Amino acid sequence: MKGIVILLENINYKNFFKKLLILLFFFSITLTNSFQTFKYFDIKDSTDPKIYIKMSKGDYNVSPTHKYRWVVPKTVEIIRPIVSKFNLPIYYDEKQDEISIKNKNDKFLFFLVNLSIISLTAYFTYIFILNLGLGHLNGLIGGVLFLLNRYINLSAAIPMVDSLQYFCIILYSIFLLNNQTIKTSLLMPLMVISKETLIPLIFIPLINNKLKRNFIFLSILLSIFILIFVRQQIYNLNDDVSINLFENLISHFGLSLKRLLKFFTINGFLRFFSGYGIILLFALLGYLENFKRCDFFIPLKINLLVPYSLFLCLFSNDSGRMLTISFPVVISYSLYFINTRLLNIKKINLNSKKV
Repeated sequence: MKGIVILLENINYKNFFKKLLILLFFFSITLTNSFQTFKYFDIKDSTDPKIYIKMSKGDYNVSPTHKYRWVVPKTVEIIRPIVSKFNLPIYYDEKQDEISIKNKNDKFLFFLVNLSIISLTAYFTYIFILNLGLGHLNGLIGGVLFLLNRYINLSAAIPMVDSLQYFCIILYSIFLLNNQTIKTSLLMPLMVISKETLIPLIFIPLINNKLKRNFIFLSILLSIFILIFVRQQIYNLNDDVSINLFENLISHFGLSLKRLLKFFTINGFLRFFSGYGIILLFALLGYLENFKRCDFFIPLKINLLVPYSLFLCLFSNDSGRMLTISFPVVISYSLYFINTRLLNIKKINLNSKKV
């Protein structure tokens, strides 16, 4: 009892409520920005959301591209019996037929999960920018820029699983920036089961001399073991389509040249800029400006998110969505350019804080 009293006395309530208010700030923006998309999105006209809803009901006989992205659907499956006990106006509409009601229920469950994850990701984007030394205001603006991305809006509003990917990426960036070996090691198993696009990233910490490589190496081995174990549990030869990760990769790689050539079309150009818009240009100019002035430092291991996301564009028809993976780098350099060139702030106060 005395220990609990001492613990409560040591809590900085002012700092706690400040963080809570910032988190609520991002939550409110996420909610207002994605609610209309959530409300009017029709599951009947979708492909991926239907698959993830099916998975959330325990049916993994779906396409091999989707079936191993199970964490968010499983979370929805866990909270379904809890949320169904509440008669929420947004969750149930008596005027609709039974199928429409079920669709709305499924949509709402995914909305709850993704809304929470995306809001947390925006908050940690603020923390990342603060750790870079760009200040609280830039951190808040950076979190908002993250939420205004078209693909982030979709990730929050409709039954998708990309929200967990973005959450892992921002934690990954923070831990690498601050050379936090243990936290990085603990995160890596979650990365490999959240989405296959994050699997190669678990090897990047090995190039960092400031991390304890023995912990990282053990975490990589554990992550690979978990990945194989989980996939083995889900894999079923009797499924309609059943191929392994390598075969799936090869099937996507076969179309890479066609997708590369598509970049140079009007449609390819629009898709490429559909997530960030002019922020991409600001980021490039900000990188070049900081390269000359060296006002702040983003390690190579984090900057590699940009070429990696460009490489992933060869495996997807939606290059803008793949490029969104590099948001910690793109948003940081774009904010730097906005400060130094558009607002003519000649010197940024680099108060790097670990929050």
